[in-house]
Amino acid sequence: MIETLKQSQEAIKEIKELTGWTNSRLATKIGVFRGSLNKIESGATSNTPQDSTMAKLDAELERVKRVHG
Repeated sequence: MIETLKQSQEAIKEIKELTGWTNSRLATKIGVFRGSLNKIESGATSNTPQDSTMAKLDAELERVKRVHG
């Protein structure tokens, strides 16, 4: 389970590496704002992402690993 900003950043990176998706595509896929995803990825926020965002990233990472892993 993703629980930290660092884990969220790593999940975004891994999903994008496995799929070739942009932040825009990933944000649309998991249902969050692209700006939020950009802030998480770049570390422009020191706040831990919302639990719902981390859960969405976690679920998408697991799905992508099954399909592309």
